[in-house]
Amino acid sequence: MGVTESLSRGKGVVMDSRWSLSEHRVDPGTARCGIVWQHEHIRALLDTARSIAEPSSDGAVPSPRALACAIADIRSAMEAHFAYEERHWVPVLRAASPLGRERAEEILLEHDQQRDFVARLYCDACTWPSAPGLASNLTFLAAWLLSRMADEERGLVFPTTGADEFFVIAQEFE
Repeated sequence: MGVTESLSRGKGVVMDSRWSLSEHRVDPGTARCGIVWQHEHIRALLDTARSIAEPSSDGAVPSPRALACAIADIRSAMEAHFAYEERHWVPVLRAASPLGRERAEEILLEHDQQRDFVARLYCDACTWPSAPGLASNLTFLAAWLLSRMADEERGLVFPTTGADEFFVIAQEFE
């Protein structure tokens, strides 16, 4: 059983309580830590997916079942991650300043684009797992998400709202 298959069966990051949405909003520091923690686990899924999607040194094509499982795992993790960010991080940004509100809207638009791409890829994997291009689309998705997470983390460490404004927001949520 592959890594992504075992993740799909209850051993994976999506089952961890840090992926769940709490009934109450969390403070900005907790939200930030949760996002970074999730990113670390998403990176592991994406690394596994890339290793599955890339042709082996002997030229063997990736297993359609392994590709489909990797895509399903990414979809599940990303949906949980989007929900977490939208529940806990977007409100923090919206409360920050006009720049924070603008960044919140950018995040929501980006989530919509990523959801659409992942959903199309998932549908392709379910209906035609041996489809030409599925592996390359999975490789593209992994590179795209890894790049966006790195950009997002730079924003978490150095918020676009400005240090003084962000400090005030953090105090308001405590």
